[in-house]
Formats: sequence, structure tokens, C-alpha cells
Amino acid sequence: MQFIKKNIFAILFVLYILAAITLLVIPTRNIGAASRMPFRSDSFAHAVLFFPWSFFILSFKKIRWNIWILIGLAFGILMEFVQYFIPYRSFSFMDMLADAVGIVLGMIVFTIIYYFIFPNKRKNAV
Repeated sequence: MQFIKKNIFAILFVLYILAAITLLVIPTRNIGAASRMPFRSDSFAHAVLFFPWSFFILSFKKIRWNIWILIGLAFGILMEFVQYFIPYRSFSFMDMLADAVGIVLGMIVFTIIYYFIFPNKRKNAV
């Protein structure tokens, strides 16, 4: 139980990665094709999926925030290349852009929340 308490963010991160990989490789039925939104809802789903990425920086305190963002972007790009080789999925630059938007928006929200929760740590912030 002590191990779980000490490593809760790392455990949640592993579960998040497994869920993200699963969602990015399972078959879909043209999520964005029939959308009435002015943008592809598939891209919106990618942004939402990558939004929590920034919050998991708490799992890896020794990694700088800019490196963490680059790792997230690399993960998104890697998953798009994986989708290229899956017959029922497709490679999309728009999805990579949506992944990046989700990560950057997540980092902005995370930074704002972090400053409000830990106002005395602004000098040592992420």
C-alpha cells in the first residue's frame, strides 16, 4: 500500500498511456465524418486525449517542463505513424496538430492551477 501511495502519479500515468494507446488503435467509424461541428470531431478527441499529458509531469519531477512537452509531442507523432500501418486507422497531420494543441492547453491550465495551489513555489515551479 505504501508503494501505491508513493507512486500514485506514476501508476496513473501508466494507465493513461495504456488507455491512450488503446483509444488510438481501436477501430472507429469515421468519428469526424458526420460531424456538424465546423472542425473534425476526431481532432477534438485527439486534443482532449492529450490534454491530461501535462498534469503527469508531477510523476517525473526531474524532467523539465519543456522536455516533458517534447516527449508528449513525440508520443503523439509516434502514435500517428502507428496508425498509418493499421488498416482501419489513418495518418493525419491535423491529428498531430490537435495532439500538440491538447498538450499546450493542458500545460497552460496545469501551470495556472499549480500557481494557485502552491503560490509559494512560484520560483521553483515547473
